[in-house]
Amino acid sequence: MSQVIANALVTVSFYTLVGVGFSFVYMATRFFDFSYAALITVGAYGAVAAGVWLGAPLMIAIAAGMVCSFALGCAIEATVYRRMRRNNASSSVLLLASLGVYLAIIAAVSIVFGSGSRALVPGGAWPTIEAFNVRVALPHFIVMAAALSAAVSATLILHKSEFGIRLRAIGENPDLSFAKGFDVDRDTLTAVAVGATVAGIAGALLAIDQGVYPAMGFRVLLGGIVSMIIGGIGSVRGVVFGALLLGGLEHAVAWWISSAWQDVVVFGALVFFLFVRPYGIFGVSSRRSAV
Repeated sequence: MSQVIANALVTVSFYTLVGVGFSFVYMATRFFDFSYAALITVGAYGAVAAGVWLGAPLMIAIAAGMVCSFALGCAIEATVYRRMRRNNASSSVLLLASLGVYLAIIAAVSIVFGSGSRALVPGGAWPTIEAFNVRVALPHFIVMAAALSAAVSATLILHKSEFGIRLRAIGENPDLSFAKGFDVDRDTLTAVAVGATVAGIAGALLAIDQGVYPAMGFRVLLGGIVSMIIGGIGSVRGVVFGALLLGGLEHAVAWWISSAWQDVVVFGALVFFLFVRPYGIFGVSSRRSAV
């Protein structure tokens, strides 16, 4: 049982990392950007290309994944979504466009790298620490540390910095923020850059832990989005709580029933919270906030 809890914490860390990064993007753009999954994938393949093909050290490979996702995320925002928003595209239209962007990027990755699975470290030989009948590999410690750092940093940025204040204002009302003199395009691009960088970190760490394949980003993005919805959009502590709840449920179901039911848990949790509390546990309903 202790090993199950340790494994669940790794899943929770991935969901937290992705949920925090996606929160920045969503707060600025206010639509569910499916292309974020492609940024995770590109970050993973960037790390593999640097680590395996170029023989770069591990931290340099992770940094390469971050740079790839950062560059791609900023390029998509500047060339696609910004222009669509200027043409008054609705959130649903942007969502459909993001699905097309995601499919195009994944197809390109499949053409360049192939559709098979690849490993960042051949053989996956990582040192492990064993205590109290629990074995934790070095990459899992890195994932947990990255998730904790991302959560703390996001909290400080959103609540202690001028950019965080502007970002929350833009998320509530971009037109009013523009009228107040905020550079909405610049702050949106900055938020996307932050989120894309976090996606690159998540992708690189997934490459270390599980290897890479073209569609790898979508499953972990789903977990991050569901965690964000459970906890409350715009709330970092909500993302962490949602990740703890979702990751714990997934591994409990896998332990007591079967791992085949894990996706049922994810979609079931999504439907339940959208029906019972669509603004999340730590979120505030739009009706209450308007009053």
